[in-house]
Amino acid sequence: MQQSSFSQSHAKRWNALPCLGSVLRRKSTKTLTRGIVLLVLFYNQLNNKNVETEEEISSSRTLRHHRSVYLETTSGPKGLLVSSKTVPSFQLWIFLPEEDTISKTIFENGVYEADETTFLQQVVANSSCETTASLRCWAVDIGANVGFHTLHMAALGIHMIAFEPSPDTSILLRQSVQQNGFDRQHSKNDQGRVHVITAAAADKPGKGRLLRHPDSPGMTILQRIEGASPSMSQFPFGVENVVGNDIPLVQPTSVLQDLITTDNDDLLLLKVDAEGYELHALRGIDLDRYPFQYVTFEFFPELLWKAGGTDPLELLLYIQSFGYTCGTKPLTLWEESSNRLMSTTEQVHAWYDQTIIPAYKKSTTFHLNLYCKRK
Repeated sequence: MQQSSFSQSHAKRWNALPCLGSVLRRKSTKTLTRGIVLLVLFYNQLNNKNVETEEEISSSRTLRHHRSVYLETTSGPKGLLVSSKTVPSFQLWIFLPEEDTISKTIFENGVYEADETTFLQQVVANSSCETTASLRCWAVDIGANVGFHTLHMAALGIHMIAFEPSPDTSILLRQSVQQNGFDRQHSKNDQGRVHVITAAAADKPGKGRLLRHPDSPGMTILQRIEGASPSMSQFPFGVENVVGNDIPLVQPTSVLQDLITTDNDDLLLLKVDAEGYELHALRGIDLDRYPFQYVTFEFFPELLWKAGGTDPLELLLYIQSFGYTCGTKPLTLWEESSNRLMSTTEQVHAWYDQTIIPAYKKSTTFHLNLYCKRK
């Protein structure tokens, strides 16, 4: 069995001790005394190291380099452990920054999507989650990626259900959950628990094909396999980036009904970032039975059309039909007189015609996040 880097480094230190002893025997008493002091300090430093258990060493190989911690599993991705710059802070495993644009942003800034982060903090601040001890507040993150927003909400005390279909991204997310003690075994009273679902949220069960962006391992597009297969020209990232053809599709409602079961469960937030599959994911949730107070989702017309086969306007009208008022700036949801919100069918149509269509004609990569509050 290959010796871990931890074991090798300690072996080198212990192997140096006999040499040190032979040198000390040839020196004077004064030198010997100094040597013993150095030896004691050396021994204490060795024992104060954060020693991994055999289970941790066998499950993953950790390498420390310039105060960073790297993870390399035998069957998963290489990851880097970083700390967020949120309050409260948390740790998360990301892809190597040079290999993933989202991870690079988190690595450099300590925050991902500043507006979204502000929105999540405001949602919790305007809720009774922190003041009512008996209340269990829940949020659902569909398309969690490496889990920045999932972990942020859990650090704020919210119980999370995170859907992430990419197997290797899900591995990093699960590592982060354990790292912060957000798993069932270690969660504290003031922390949320995180349930990671390695599957794609959809309107009906089945199997899907997962495509990966060449510059971002965590960014994936889902294609349902059943029925007529899409032509290769419809694959936005190219067929060479297919991750797998047997990704499970699940209805979020089937997961929610198993976890959210008591009168003390409060539905706080639903976040959807499914790279064009948003409407399919939303249709998999009974929003009448599970009336989340807030919904936030990515609105990317090009991906909605090409990846999800969805009319972007249909997605907006679907959300509005459940009584949600939406805007492009998170804090406007708490401004009663704001004229930047969409709450009626007419307002949705007007915003789509006057804002979305011109922006899309200018650039097919145009996209933004929308923030919605239930009336």
